[in-house]
Amino acid sequence: MRLNYPSKVSEEGFQVMVLSLSILKKSFNDFLSARMLSINLGPILLSLAFFGAVFYYNGANIVGYCQTLLPQSLNDYSHSQGFFAGVFAWVLKALVYFLIFWIVILLSLIINIFASVFYTPLVVSYLHQKYYPHVVLEEFGSILFSIKYFLKSLIFMLLWMAVLTPFYFIPFIGVFGVFFSIIPHFLFFKNTMSLDIASMIFNHQSYQNLLKQHRLKHYRFSFFCYLFSLIPFFNFFTTLLQTLMLTHYFFILKEKNARFYSRA
Repeated sequence: MRLNYPSKVSEEGFQVMVLSLSILKKSFNDFLSARMLSINLGPILLSLAFFGAVFYYNGANIVGYCQTLLPQSLNDYSHSQGFFAGVFAWVLKALVYFLIFWIVILLSLIINIFASVFYTPLVVSYLHQKYYPHVVLEEFGSILFSIKYFLKSLIFMLLWMAVLTPFYFIPFIGVFGVFFSIIPHFLFFKNTMSLDIASMIFNHQSYQNLLKQHRLKHYRFSFFCYLFSLIPFFNFFTTLLQTLMLTHYFFILKEKNARFYSRA
């Protein structure tokens, strides 16, 4: 029995990969439709206007503030004379700009996920009419419920990120600090987006059963969707594509469950 387990896991992983690519292709075609592009226009303009204004008026202050987060000994050494001090100063500046880049990705995800709370019903309705009219929609919660869950998940993520941030400025360990900071970032994305979409397709009990039954599969597919958030510039308008992908994913799972129970 133990000998078959790795092959079973690898087979399931291959199925998730095939499913992910199939959903990506279908979702990208939907993403380019006139209706979806019009929905996505608002969040894109909001994100670009927000970050454009912030960095236009406060770019130098932001860089200076991030530098103050570094230990004083590192700042003093970076301003000293010598070849190694010059190299260190360059590395230090790159570290600060990378931190700013990571903060931009984080904030853009937060803004776009919050915006998706309001257009997700339109996406679910669009895909239901186009591909899955035979699937019976169920609901639990509301937009207010989704906003409350969003805020709860946001607070949890920010607390976790606050704990991990000091490790970012410790030499060598900082690389691992950035890596581990992806974990709360990803969980915020997965939990918030999944609940927002699934609450318009399933009832609460069937959604909980689905999470237990497809736990690993759901993590894998959600992480595949999450990776698009890490692509510079594209992350400003990728949330709609991720919403389309997750909506297709949940519809497919519900469709399969309905077929299974109808045969039983």
